[in-house]
Amino acid sequence: MHSRKAATRIRLAALVVCCLYSCADESSPEAGEGTAGGDASDAAIARGRQLYGRNGCAACHGSGGHGDGRIAHTLRPPPRDFRQPENFLHGYQIEQIADTIRDGVAYGGRVMPAYGHLPQVDRLSMAVYIRSLADGEGASE
Repeated sequence: MHSRKAATRIRLAALVVCCLYSCADESSPEAGEGTAGGDASDAAIARGRQLYGRNGCAACHGSGGHGDGRIAHTLRPPPRDFRQPENFLHGYQIEQIADTIRDGVAYGGRVMPAYGHLPQVDRLSMAVYIRSLADGEGASE
């Protein structure tokens, strides 16, 4: 059901994220972790999943990105379900998702906070994970 083209794009983006991350801070104990002897896309998705949890995304979007986080029922409009590509109102490409993470989402008032304080490589890692949910590759929880 999922096209090879979409899977190839995810793997390519994940490889770029892994390379950016390992070059960004080689002194970090996590830098480059999981890339030797493993699939770069798996490592990028795992890193993105970790950042997604660490930055509170699951509180609204849920641990699997279904829009069913513990506070989702209190939010209007409700958080997006990342399994549905049509829910990516600001774009479905990795860079567009990373930009949405940076800028947040506003409809009259702020609906999703901006995470511009996060390094670009972290926003890209989170975007790879979120995109993998939409493509059915990252849901392992």
